[in-house]
Amino acid sequence: MRKFLTASDLKILYLGTPEYSAELLEKLIKQGFSFVGVVTREDKKQGRHALLKMSPVKEKAISYNLPVFTPHSIKKDYQWALNLNFDLILSFSYGQIVPQEFIDLAPLGALNVHGSLLPKYRGAAPIQRAILNGEQEVGYTIMRMVAKMDAGEMFYQDSWELLSDDYPTTAQKMSARAAKSLGDFLLPFANGERKGIPQDETQVSFANKIEAGEENIILEEGAKKALLRIRAFSSNPTARVFYHGEPLLIYEAELKEGKPQNPFHFHKEGKKLVLDFQDGSLIIKTLQLAGKKRIDGMSFINGHPNLEKEIVTSHA
Repeated sequence: MRKFLTASDLKILYLGTPEYSAELLEKLIKQGFSFVGVVTREDKKQGRHALLKMSPVKEKAISYNLPVFTPHSIKKDYQWALNLNFDLILSFSYGQIVPQEFIDLAPLGALNVHGSLLPKYRGAAPIQRAILNGEQEVGYTIMRMVAKMDAGEMFYQDSWELLSDDYPTTAQKMSARAAKSLGDFLLPFANGERKGIPQDETQVSFANKIEAGEENIILEEGAKKALLRIRAFSSNPTARVFYHGEPLLIYEAELKEGKPQNPFHFHKEGKKLVLDFQDGSLIIKTLQLAGKKRIDGMSFINGHPNLEKEIVTSHA
């Protein structure tokens, strides 16, 4: 069996897409691991001018002169990988289901950093679902990638208290902690010194992908549930209510003590913007009207002198 003595001996093909996956890639590059290429999503049209935008992982790969592959469907298009010389596939939030035929191209197989404490929250949106469900603990699992979604044996888990962190903050923490774990784990794994354990199938739960409309704050669910939705949907999509029939994005908020004044309305308390629910209130710290800049609560108060008279709704 081949012996891997240094990080640069291990040739890795990396799969990932969002910003926190790009951060993990960069941290592993700086630790000396060798990447033969990166697989990520296709460029997407964004903005009013529909300009093509690269994924954060693609941008990071290009900055390190790494080859980039963007198959529309990796299930159907992976022939390009036949000419690459890699030992291991490593994935962190790629976004497509990877076929077994592709996994089998790597002599050491494929590892996935999954953003939950498996077997809980298998699926596409584990971090957001955990926050949305009010979990007190969050973490990740280093696992073997198999054809069945997130069902492979587990090698390592790391967890911490969730506190009041939102989705981007939690994902960034996960990336930093996973980089350290993988730095200690990858060479021993490649040398056959790490054994996995099977998942308990009786404890499986799922974190389905985020569907359009889930970012809408359901006012009738109350202030605490609304805050969870704001924390879970604090990037893209962003939690929102509707004001004058237009979407009003809410990025940051905190619970306010005391009884609500007028449910489903804003009011001001000094320099604070408050949104009342039936069971409580939220202090809205940063928000954004459609087509406008992101602002703080006081700026919104100054621009809307009659805000206390306008009802806030969950839908347009």
